[in-house]
Amino acid sequence: MSKTILILAANPKDTPQLRLDQEVREIENGLERAQKREEFTVKQRWAARPVDVRRAMLDFNPNIVHFCGHGAGEEGIAFEDEMGQTKFVNADALAGFFQLFADKVECVVLNACYSEVQAKAITKHIPYVIGMSKAIPDISAIEFSVAFYDALGAGKTFEFAYKLACNAIQWENEAENLTPKLETQRQYVEKKEELEHEVLEETELISQQKNPAIIIYFLAAKIDEKFCKAVQRFLKPTFNISPRRIELYSDFSIPDGEDETNYRQKLFEADIVLAFASQSFIDDDEIQKRNQTVLIRFNKGETKLLGIFVRNFILEDSIFTKFPLLPKNGFPLNNKNKWPDDDETYTEIAKDIRETILTFFK
Repeated sequence: MSKTILILAANPKDTPQLRLDQEVREIENGLERAQKREEFTVKQRWAARPVDVRRAMLDFNPNIVHFCGHGAGEEGIAFEDEMGQTKFVNADALAGFFQLFADKVECVVLNACYSEVQAKAITKHIPYVIGMSKAIPDISAIEFSVAFYDALGAGKTFEFAYKLACNAIQWENEAENLTPKLETQRQYVEKKEELEHEVLEETELISQQKNPAIIIYFLAAKIDEKFCKAVQRFLKPTFNISPRRIELYSDFSIPDGEDETNYRQKLFEADIVLAFASQSFIDDDEIQKRNQTVLIRFNKGETKLLGIFVRNFILEDSIFTKFPLLPKNGFPLNNKNKWPDDDETYTEIAKDIRETILTFFK
């Protein structure tokens, strides 16, 4: 399919004279001898005013728009007014203009000094845009254009053509080969998504700082692990509707790669500690040592402590008389005479724990 190249040239009377005629002539000569010359049509508008640009875009529906002339960074690209004097058009205006033609234009080349700012704005809407990061000598600008369109005429991609054109400058003036900058819509979208992700992460971080997670630690002997997992399972519906994130920790669920010491330290940061009462809990010296710190925090009101009665032992002589014990009927979870239905058992316990969790939202 044939592609139309629209060349817009502007060298206002009040700006230094450029060899624009040579640039355009060399572009045309290169395309005329190109392998795929029949695939390109070149249209030109000289001493381009804003009105000329609009009409040319409507008349020719170009696929590639090439501007050669002057640029002035933030101030804009230098077109001409009715008197032949400089008429700057800034990045926002150019971006909005090319947005209207985004269904057709594939590439915009701004072969003008300090035009990178306009290129970045236009790339929101156009797949490939080239601008200059600083002033570029006339001869380098011409070398870039000639090599760029030679490559397109040979059937190469815009990216390849850009790289070849930069290399052509390097042959003539190595110091200038980094001046042209290719901006792509893909890069713009990726950068936008990256920034949006960073904003989202920052927003989530602020939200977490304002509403930190509720930490629940399951403190139990290894033999009682199955009771812990059952309680966790029946608590899931509460976690799903909680307005704050809930994090669960236990000595037997340390993730792979997690530092065990740091992970177990969460016990002393927990908002709620669930101590699974059994003789095995009492016999474990390490658990008893850690639980003493939990009791100190409990007595200071720094944590909520609930006991889960899992297997029979002499409760009256234990620490479990110092804080609430579940189930409320006083029978251990493994007593099948009193708890023949596991679902009923754990539902009752989950309801009581849920009431404790809800106190954080009152």
